[in-house]
Amino acid sequence: MRRLGFAASVAVVLAALALVPLPIVVYSPGDAESVPALVRIDGEEGEVSGDLLLTTVFQQQASVVVALLGWIRDDEAVERERDVLPPGIDIEDYFADQRDVFAQSVEVAAAVGLQLAGRDIDIRGEGALIEGILPGSPAAAGLRVGDVITAVDGDTIEFSVDLSEHTGALAAGDTISVTVERDGQYATVDLVLVDIPDLGRAGIGVSVSTRNLTVELPVEVTAETDIGGPSAGLMLALTVYDLVDPVDLAAGRIVAGTGTIDLAGQVGNIGGIGMKVRGAAAAGATIFLAPAEQAEQARSAAPESMTVVGVSTADEAAAYLRGESVPT
Repeated sequence: MRRLGFAASVAVVLAALALVPLPIVVYSPGDAESVPALVRIDGEEGEVSGDLLLTTVFQQQASVVVALLGWIRDDEAVERERDVLPPGIDIEDYFADQRDVFAQSVEVAAAVGLQLAGRDIDIRGEGALIEGILPGSPAAAGLRVGDVITAVDGDTIEFSVDLSEHTGALAAGDTISVTVERDGQYATVDLVLVDIPDLGRAGIGVSVSTRNLTVELPVEVTAETDIGGPSAGLMLALTVYDLVDPVDLAAGRIVAGTGTIDLAGQVGNIGGIGMKVRGAAAAGATIFLAPAEQAEQARSAAPESMTVVGVSTADEAAAYLRGESVPT
């Protein structure tokens, strides 16, 4: 009986280790999903020859067993929950927020894809809303979260991308005059740009979104999926382009990729690119489109049978698939 009781106790402990969630998040390669199978475009019946795949990273709150396996396996990563989640947000709310971000990225990607196809899009914004400020950056001295940047050096800022395009043409040490709306009042602040390591260029140290972004599409575009985040933007834009235009981007190939997209069609960096490459390889992709700055990292995870192409814009990605440029 004692042995039976001990065995039962061990079983209970092992079950707890397997099931009790820890404040740890484990990342592993996710599925590569067919974007044409997810996208619906009202009034359009285009088809894709081959396939265009978005790539994902599987994210889960870990038990002790899952965390241990994550530390052991080369293709997984383990992070503390507090390093992943914004303060005061639990993991379920975080996942819900990420699904909302995906829905917003569909709208932007649809606009980019339709513009590639020559369709007219009506896009409006009311400035760059500051959502975060890098500690110790130039912005930290005079700006606040919630401020709206409406002009830089006298040029109107309608969209968040307008700010990055303006500062992207400058260098560390240059001074810009920023007009800010705060609580209905306007003020002008002079800021000296510094090198921002995460950007790889000079900036003022803010993360921004477009205030009251309005995108009016000539057709309704939806994507039915439970994934979250903005990293499918590039593949969504290319899929919309392929579906509404006579162009044949996939051309019988299985093309996977990743990258955020903004209204200017610029491709942004994402997390977990090595895992996404592995997921794409498992799905049979022979081409992988990656943000230009992460192309080498993607190549290090790719099999020899896969061509990794670094792109800075959706137009560059489309040009490569049309056979008009060579991989970078």
